[in-house]
Amino acid sequence: MRETANPNEESMALSRAITDYGFQRSEDGRSLWTTIESSKFEIQLTVEAVDSLALRTGLLVGKWLVYRPREEIDDAWLKVARATFNKALGRGAKVSTREENPKKHVICIYTGNYLDLKDVGRVRGVLRNIGFTEQLCYKPDIYTYLNIYSGTTNMSPCRYRE
Repeated sequence: MRETANPNEESMALSRAITDYGFQRSEDGRSLWTTIESSKFEIQLTVEAVDSLALRTGLLVGKWLVYRPREEIDDAWLKVARATFNKALGRGAKVSTREENPKKHVICIYTGNYLDLKDVGRVRGVLRNIGFTEQLCYKPDIYTYLNIYSGTTNMSPCRYRE
């Protein structure tokens, strides 16, 4: 597992910019940029560059995503909630209460560090053992902050699929 160093002021300002203000996409779509204290900060849209940024800023939380139709969400959530309460899963979980698509809900099961493959895999194994055997997507929160969704960039919003 990789650890982050204590963030300096520049890294903290960068973290705030990511979480509070977001980034703009470059004209060619290959990078994102923002202005921090009158200076332009640009990041290439590559897995390696985003990982480096996550380490620098400490934005390492991520989540497994479980999608279910409305008629199955209560049972699915009960399984996840029990496992989370019993400390078998990651650091927390949440379920959507209202979706743009009223027929489908999402459950997010969080881990503390998306680069800790052992813990990410352990949580996926628990999810499989409690009945979530289909392929799931794991998305780092930094991808959400950087507006990395299907169709918004050339990067996949799923860091891991299993």
